[in-house]
This record gives sequence, structure tokens and C-alpha cells, in this order.
Amino acid sequence: MKEIYGGAPVWLTVLLIVCAVYALINFVWFINTMPYTVAENASGYYLHNHGSFIRSITKEEYLYYQSIVTRGFSGHWIVFSCASMVMSYPDTINAFSVKK
Repeated sequence: MKEIYGGAPVWLTVLLIVCAVYALINFVWFINTMPYTVAENASGYYLHNHGSFIRSITKEEYLYYQSIVTRGFSGHWIVFSCASMVMSYPDTINAFSVKK
């Protein structure tokens, strides 16, 4: 790990750790909040669990559940973006440094 993150400043490594903790908390929240899967067909929107129909829902409920799914994925996007920033930091600094 030192070879990968060794050239990054401490604050950037701390940011990665904070993002990873946020993603973990966000994932646990997502799993507990979203017990069913939302779906759409020709007759409307509905909740299902492993293919078993639970109940019909309104468009507003469908959009709400979709926003929960998006939030569940966004936590992981943040971690991967931050990790790539930490890994590429030394190369970026070297590319933009002016040599005298």
C-alpha cells in the first residue's frame, strides 16, 4: 500500500479514509432502507422481492426508491474517484512541476 499511496500528502490519504467510512455507512443505510426492488412495466410501478410481487406504487414512490438506489451507488463512486486521485497525485505533481 505504501508504494501506491506513499507519494500522496497526508490530507489526501485522510480524505480517502473518510470517503471509505462514508461509503460503508452509506451502504449499510442503503441495505437497511431498501428491502425491496422497484420495477416498472406497462401497467405501472411496483415493488418486488426476488421476483415476488409485493405491491403497486405511485410514480412519486418509484422516484423516491430510485433516488435511494442512486445514493447507494454514489458512495462507492466517491471512494473510487478519491482513490484514483490519491494514486495519481504524485504523477500529476511531477508532470506540472517546473524544473530549473
